[in-house]
Amino acid sequence: MYIGRSDLAHAAWEKTQSGDKINFVNSQAIQFVASLMVEGRVLLEGRIAIMRPSDYKQHNINPANLMRWYRKMRESLSSIMAHDFVVIQRTTLGTLKEWRGVGITPGAVALRFKGVLLKQFAEGAVEFDIKQSARPVKTREVDKSVRRGMKGT
Repeated sequence: MYIGRSDLAHAAWEKTQSGDKINFVNSQAIQFVASLMVEGRVLLEGRIAIMRPSDYKQHNINPANLMRWYRKMRESLSSIMAHDFVVIQRTTLGTLKEWRGVGITPGAVALRFKGVLLKQFAEGAVEFDIKQSARPVKTREVDKSVRRGMKGT
């Protein structure tokens, strides 16, 4: 799903072989992908995203207002996150990587405790887990990266 504001730009469409497609940059839209439950056993990540500032500037678009709006949306979403949990991943080296820039909702935490797997792709080998955070994840940490996703339900 793409969310736009007419005071920033109107939806810009492109013709492709598979049909009309939104021009993400020229539309100055925010992409929102909700988390998805697969077969009742896997919760796929959701995300909210925009392009990099350089992508807009390449098209002579000043992204300042879009980025300000995007940050407000992320702040709003981060207010419902479970800040006392952090998403983790066991690396191929056997170490644990903490994904402090990824938010997780209380609903996703509850599903994980019930045995639901957290993944980016349903059939992918990479699984994520959660752990109680030694220090609560601050909103700023969740908001620091424009391109990272947010896990949730």
